[in-house]
Amino acid sequence: MTFYLAVPIWAAAVRRARGGELVPLALVAVGGAVVQCASADRRIAYPFGVSLLARCTWMAIGMALAVASVTIERDPRRLARLQALAELPELCWALAAACFAGLMRWSRPADCSADRRRRSRQSVGSTLPKLALEVVLVACLLAPVALGQGRRGWPGALLGSAPLAYLG
Repeated sequence: MTFYLAVPIWAAAVRRARGGELVPLALVAVGGAVVQCASADRRIAYPFGVSLLARCTWMAIGMALAVASVTIERDPRRLARLQALAELPELCWALAAACFAGLMRWSRPADCSADRRRRSRQSVGSTLPKLALEVVLVACLLAPVALGQGRRGWPGALLGSAPLAYLG
């Protein structure tokens, strides 16, 4: 809900920004990572770590993929390498699986409970690599659907379905 309230504000701010849409998106993603790291290190309260402020990293990734998709539609040569990677969904998903395996190896089972995360303190040095793996995982899962010419497969059909389109 908060996201939908923030979108018009975001659109108005980006319209006035110089340097295109990707610079503000990168700033938002970094800001979200800072909030997540500060929450994990218990420098700020746990509710901030699960708020829109912390989750904006993931929204920025989705919005960056949307910007890239529009850019590719307008001028396919501008992001040809990224599109070429997206045209190899098996490679993207294998990389996502490797990131997931890395996250599972990095995390201890006790870290998975919300109560444990609320009480434990994690250093920035241990939180940043996890966030980096999560960012690559999410981007690799979504890139073939968002950017590939073969977007028409079952993932594209699922994401383009009426119920998901209704949810936004």
